[in-house]
Amino acid sequence: MPKIKEVLSSEVHWQVAGWNTKDQANIRIRQLLGSEAEIFAPVYVTHGGYYWSDAEASGWTTLTDASEADRAEAMAVIEGLRSRTVARFPQQKARIEQIFNWPNDDFVFLRRGEAGLVVRLTGWGFANYNRTRGGSIIEAPAEDNIHDVKLAFLIDGMRVPSRSFEIMQGLNWAPKVTDSDGLYDLGRVAPGEVVHVRDSVTGREHSESIGKDTELVEVDVTEFVTVRLNATYDGEPIGAEEASINYGHRSQKLVLADGVAECRMPWLEGMQCEVMLRDARQRRELVRESANVFDFRFVSPKRLQMQLVVRVSADGVPVLNEPVDFEFNGTARQMLTDESGCVKAVFEQPETEGGAVTVSVRDRSVVEPVRDGEHTVEFAFDTDPGEIFNGMVRTVNLDGDVVKFYPITIDSGKGPLNYITDELGRVTLQDLVSGTTMTVADATDARTRQDFVLDSARAVYDFVLPYRSTKNEGDCTLRVIEANKRPSSGTTAVLVQDDKKIIAHLDKNGEMRFGSDDFSVEKPVTVCLSSLRRPFPELKLQLEKDEKEYEIKEVVGTPPWWAILLEIGLALFMCFALYFLYYMYRALIYSLPNIFS
Repeated sequence: MPKIKEVLSSEVHWQVAGWNTKDQANIRIRQLLGSEAEIFAPVYVTHGGYYWSDAEASGWTTLTDASEADRAEAMAVIEGLRSRTVARFPQQKARIEQIFNWPNDDFVFLRRGEAGLVVRLTGWGFANYNRTRGGSIIEAPAEDNIHDVKLAFLIDGMRVPSRSFEIMQGLNWAPKVTDSDGLYDLGRVAPGEVVHVRDSVTGREHSESIGKDTELVEVDVTEFVTVRLNATYDGEPIGAEEASINYGHRSQKLVLADGVAECRMPWLEGMQCEVMLRDARQRRELVRESANVFDFRFVSPKRLQMQLVVRVSADGVPVLNEPVDFEFNGTARQMLTDESGCVKAVFEQPETEGGAVTVSVRDRSVVEPVRDGEHTVEFAFDTDPGEIFNGMVRTVNLDGDVVKFYPITIDSGKGPLNYITDELGRVTLQDLVSGTTMTVADATDARTRQDFVLDSARAVYDFVLPYRSTKNEGDCTLRVIEANKRPSSGTTAVLVQDDKKIIAHLDKNGEMRFGSDDFSVEKPVTVCLSSLRRPFPELKLQLEKDEKEYEIKEVVGTPPWWAILLEIGLALFMCFALYFLYYMYRALIYSLPNIFS
């Protein structure tokens, strides 16, 4: 189509950026002006500029060269059209004012025809950088300043990598994609050249004239979504509490009012939005089509009430007044079991705390988590049957020397029994039960006793007598003669007077020695004799001040009456038996001659 006027892109720039050239711009003007839009010559984009055309390109003159009458008439036509358009679309007044602006009179053309004055506007929405007149083509500047320019799409100020878009090339849209850094290289572009792009996701269009210092064209394609918080506690709205939102690189605080808080956030595709209130949090992706509502419903924690029954028994029998210790939330208390061996305690806490009660009886403990209802804890202290084994008691004195032939009593659970230690000071025991208590006592002094807890891993138990080893020497002699008139050699002799005790083993003469100052003569001395051969009775020995030799003789005591009668009867029987034998012998002698006659 014939050109009315053509200029370089460096000569003009858009004032109505959202209105594009070619068909879109011409269509929008027709939508505003209707049939009167023909006053605007259609505008087209060339590689380096713009041109306007008309079916008849001859006979046109610029407003600069028009007569005063034609100029006045043209201005009236333009003003009348502007006024009518504003009246029809008052909400578009600002845009209409921009459309009816022209760079200078060189961009308004007039032609007088049969129908009168015809006006064509070629500079709608442009502002001119160059006031040059006189010609339909304005000369290009001497320096083009062509330089590299890049393109970026921004969401919330951040470049979007791999963003699909379209760029106007000639008369067509060409699909493109930004790189991994969110940039697209437009190549070398001359100042004044217009870059026109359209975002494929949002459909937004952007046109920008490149300046001599423009290195990056940034297109904001941020879409905003609504984020709303609803919060209640036991059904009542929460107020004056702060909630936090983390979304992409944004962090924002919101204050609830009557249980609601709301804000606008840039939509970030594929990103999770985290909303936190109190100790609760929710995470999910936001949607563009509707408000993104996060509901928080808080309720008072349920209180747990636990009745804890502790039952204590020993060998199946309930234990009365057994101490039971409870520890709960740092507080300790003690209770005693009743006749049934039980004790009951109640514990309460919120369901969310997750506490526990520690119950201790003797050396045992149980941890019971707090929960609703009645719960029982059993402590059964049953006697361990124990392991049966053989053991030995060894008697020693304070010097560690064994005491042989010494009388002791041992109670290993079957009652006290009397024993005499052997030559090595030992008493061998059988069928001992591990875990039971064995008591060993001095048979000559019950005050000296010792308890042992039997253990199958231990075979020998030392019973310590509370005196030290003494030498068998002194100025006094004690001799023991048994009933057979022989010395009681090897017998153990223990002399006791109050707390004073001397032990010795009688020599082959049945003797032992002690000092005259070892005992008082004012009180008798108890003499305890013991031997594996036979038992001895306990004796009393009265010491005399100047006496150095003492002898104890065993004698046979007077027999009882029935024993005497028995002996008499036995003697009479023997007499009658002898008489009978004599009679029989005599009769035999007297009858022998008759036999051989």
